[in-house]
Amino acid sequence: MNSQTDADAAAAASAALKTTLIGAAGVGLGGLTDSQVAMVGGLVIAGAGLLLQGFFQWRRDRREEVEHRARMRALTDEERAS
Repeated sequence: MNSQTDADAAAAASAALKTTLIGAAGVGLGGLTDSQVAMVGGLVIAGAGLLLQGFFQWRRDRREEVEHRARMRALTDEERAS
């Protein structure tokens, strides 16, 4: 075999490997129907929304707790002053 034939064989082997991998990925993804992909996407979005709501509720609770303590401190100071 000459160097040109070796290069051609290597290119063909590389193309065959890539085609096989793409075909395997297609079969793997093809196993999921469109509705299943939408369902998984919906679950991911819903989970992210739940986490965001929890985070913002936690921040709100912290703000309200700080505000409550400040009001109680102000009321206590008013009672002591009178």
